[in-house]
Amino acid sequence: MSRRMPIPLWKQSIATAVAALLSLPVLAVDEPAVIDSPEKAAAAQTASATKLGKPVEWINSMGMKFRLIPAGEFTMGSTDGSADETPHRVILTKPYYMGCFEVTRTQWETVTGTKHSDYFPGPDIPMNCITWDHAASFIKTLNKFESAEYRLPTEAEWEFAARAGSATAFPTGDTEKELDKAGWYAANDGGALNPVGQKAANAFGLYDMNGNAWEWCDDFYDAHYYAVSPLENPTGPALSVFHYRVLRGGAAFFGAQSCRSTTRNYFNDSRTTKLTGFRIVLPVTGKTPAKPNQPQPKQGGAQ
Repeated sequence: MSRRMPIPLWKQSIATAVAALLSLPVLAVDEPAVIDSPEKAAAAQTASATKLGKPVEWINSMGMKFRLIPAGEFTMGSTDGSADETPHRVILTKPYYMGCFEVTRTQWETVTGTKHSDYFPGPDIPMNCITWDHAASFIKTLNKFESAEYRLPTEAEWEFAARAGSATAFPTGDTEKELDKAGWYAANDGGALNPVGQKAANAFGLYDMNGNAWEWCDDFYDAHYYAVSPLENPTGPALSVFHYRVLRGGAAFFGAQSCRSTTRNYFNDSRTTKLTGFRIVLPVTGKTPAKPNQPQPKQGGAQ
């Protein structure tokens, strides 16, 4: 019988070290950070832009201004709202660009070549009387022109961007006085929709997320969806009764409670009111955002 040679001590040491390393928990690389304060939101935005080699702020060929929203984890929902706002943890694993403003009348007419609503005239007023289908058609036209992949935000993306790290009803605080700093609502709207970008931006640099015009999300609406929503990148239920789609943000003519960052509303995707508008997002990929393919026109405060 051949005699088994003893394993040298240096090999035993290496084997022990490797075994110890293999027993360590695997840490996710670049795991999205918990964004639970405006300061963390702003810091994560800057860090994400640096890592991606993308600008924090970007303007497309139509003069539409966007801000980078980083990946992140947050608590979606609230205990201070309706039953459909059950708080739950959400992780968004991918960054995206979101429009700084609601799509304006000038931007609508530039992209579509058509006039739409005569309510609340003015070039920088949020385009209104918009159905979910209208928004989808606008996006389809813009995507064709820019060879891009714009879309409506998911409901989770919308709330994450609106909160911008805040845990309060509005990004500026919990009271109506603090809402007055951030948005147009029943107590300060002057009986009309107002030009975008006139109130304070949140920590991500987004305007009018609370008030002015209701904003469509891509998701179907289900009052009980939060109970079964996946942890990562939720996109809403597969279908909804009466084709209800989610509306967010509140609007002029509505009270402060309706303009909270967590308030959920819904409407049939082919119906509208004079207070429904939208804003768009652009996923971040290796190719996007690309440089605009034509000179950027000036569009006043709505750039």
